[in-house]
Order: sequence, then structure tokens, then C-alpha cells
Amino acid sequence: MPLSEAQKRAQKKYNESHKNHRRYLSYRNTTRTFLRNYATNEDLDELTHMVTERRQVNDIMSNLDAVRGLINEPDFEMKSHAHVTIWRRPTEMLEHHLSTAGVDKAAVQDWFNKTGATQFDAEMPIVEIDYRGQTYVYDALHAYDIVEWLLKSGADLPQ
Repeated sequence: MPLSEAQKRAQKKYNESHKNHRRYLSYRNTTRTFLRNYATNEDLDELTHMVTERRQVNDIMSNLDAVRGLINEPDFEMKSHAHVTIWRRPTEMLEHHLSTAGVDKAAVQDWFNKTGATQFDAEMPIVEIDYRGQTYVYDALHAYDIVEWLLKSGADLPQ
């Protein structure tokens, strides 16, 4: 029995909306097949390292989602007296400050060399908190605890 035009449109819409999930299932199946049938000990060691990295990324993204939840509360800035910005990479924060603050590149690079290079991974998101005229920068793993504490206490931030 041939499909009606409405059925064809509905099927097309369903396929488009579920394309990413089908791709995910395909990748997952391919990975399982590779692991069961072809993976060597070296492959498994590499996979273990990749799984560890991915767990860390998942933890970071979960923390950032929680930070976004806190800072999107309607009265966050009034309660905390702070402005919070999430940066995907430290370099994005530095480029933003170079372009908007009129600070010369040498001064920003000097600051980053003193503080940022030792604290932050170049690929890890960071959270910048402007609080009482001071700017504090934290890695994504610690940002939720600090923003939550700031919201509840209103005390001075730890360095």
C-alpha cells in the first residue's frame, strides 16, 4: 500500500528529527564491534585514557550547567553583588579584554604568564567573577562551589 503525502511528510520530519540519535547509535555500535573483535591491548590502553578524559569533560560541562543555572536566577546579581562570565577558553577571555578594555597585549600576556599559565589548561573553560571591583578567575571544576558559596554568603572571594 503506497504512503499518502501526509505520511511521507511525517516520515521525513521524524527522520530529520532523529538523525543525530541514529548517528550516535551507529557510532556506538561500531565502537562495540571494534572492541569485541579487533582491539589490541594498546587500543584498550588508549581507550582507557580517552574515557578518563571524557569523564573529566563531562564533569566540567555538568559544573558549567550548574553555574549557568545559578547565574540565570532572576535575583542572582542582586543577592551576590557579582557578575559572572563563562569563557570557553582562557584565550577568549584575554582576547575580549584586549578588544574592550584598551589594555595593551603585553600587559595581558604578562598577567596571564604570572597567573593563568600555571592555573588553567588552555582547552578548559574558565569562569570570571567580577565582585566588588575585583576580578577573580576560576577553572570550571571549582566554579560551581564558589558561585554557590558567594550566592549564599556574600563574603569575600578566596584568591
